[in-house]
Amino acid sequence: MRTRFKLLVHESNAQAYEDLFVKIMKQVDLNFKPVKPHGNIGDRGNDGWCSDRGVYYQVYAPESLPSNSSQSLAKLHDDFQKLKNYWDSISPLKEFYFVVNDKFSGAPPHLYDAVAKIKKDYNLSRAEVILSHQLENMLFDLSDDVVASIVGSASVDSNMEFYQHVVDSITSNMYLKSWTNISDNLFANSIESAVIDGFERITMKMFKTVMPNVNQELEEAITELMNRVQYLVDHFTDSPYVSNFGDFWKRDMSWKKTRIEDQNEYLRIYEQYEGWCRELFVIHRNLVHALNLFSAQVRSYVYPNYFMGQQFTIVDSIGTSNSLQGYEAIPTTFDTNLGSIDKSRVDSIYTGVINLISYIEYQKKNAPKQSIPATRVSLRIQECDSQLVIALNEKGRVNFMSGAAFVDLREFSHLRMTEKSYLAERISTILSKTFKVSCSAYYE
Repeated sequence: MRTRFKLLVHESNAQAYEDLFVKIMKQVDLNFKPVKPHGNIGDRGNDGWCSDRGVYYQVYAPESLPSNSSQSLAKLHDDFQKLKNYWDSISPLKEFYFVVNDKFSGAPPHLYDAVAKIKKDYNLSRAEVILSHQLENMLFDLSDDVVASIVGSASVDSNMEFYQHVVDSITSNMYLKSWTNISDNLFANSIESAVIDGFERITMKMFKTVMPNVNQELEEAITELMNRVQYLVDHFTDSPYVSNFGDFWKRDMSWKKTRIEDQNEYLRIYEQYEGWCRELFVIHRNLVHALNLFSAQVRSYVYPNYFMGQQFTIVDSIGTSNSLQGYEAIPTTFDTNLGSIDKSRVDSIYTGVINLISYIEYQKKNAPKQSIPATRVSLRIQECDSQLVIALNEKGRVNFMSGAAFVDLREFSHLRMTEKSYLAERISTILSKTFKVSCSAYYE
């Protein structure tokens, strides 16, 4: 509560501090009366008084008291003269208090000298300077409910401290200051063991934490973030295709060393293995989006300058998924499919690949001098719709360059990232079987 009062004092200048003073004095002295300025004549130097006792108050709250020495003296003398000339005939001036917002730093000696001189020159019974700490003492001598009505309830401070502790814990245990490196490692299908440990600590801590249910948006953002963190932890620690190699959890390729006679079984395992990587990308992307939603709420309620306002990004510094060109991206939505593949949708599109194969075979028969040692299919399927089947039938979409076949499907079909990869693998498999050559299918 006192901390909140100090914050109010530091934030209050001019009229704001006078308003705070009036609120307190109305509770301290039931005979205290504030004076509302009137038109161009103002308050005649009187910011509040007790008419039956001839007690008067003037409030002075500059932004910086030490740098306003001459101004503070001028205001003191000018306002006192206004006060004396107008109000003394209404209620004889007996006590005078110069209320200064020193922001708990103390007042310069010349103010005390000036007030003492006023007391002597005008034969007052009392004349004093009232500083911020004295106003604080007046306030906290009152009942708790009165204090709360002026500076806010104690729960406000405790809730803020609670949220600050939660945010600090998340920031620390998730190693968010090193997020660039974490994201980069995820593109290499790995994550440091220490980071996994930190992620597990914070998810368990938040699981055991009872939220105060004060800021629903912030609490929902925290819950969402913890869910996304847990997805990532489980993806690494609960998979047959990942192992802990000491300092890092990494994709484990040792299964390839085991001879698998059944080709279909091999392809099934291989698809699961590659599917793990596709799902990691989606989980990674969703975690970054959750981090940015969380950060936005933190800036709104807890730390306005959290990470200096910068958003978290997906970081692929060496271009692992972007033709070896580094990039950063900021996701704007969640992928609600969490990496799942709509195989029926992809398979319906895949039927059009047969037409592509027929066309390439036709080219080989009718252009025997053209060497086609390998066939590559470049899938640039980005912002499109479901017209891929038609597109594959349009022969103009197939281009031969340096003995390779390129298919640009960019304008025709919209697929999720996992569907693109799945389709690329299907195309690669069918072309390999057709031409009995080594070929690859990929998307950009």
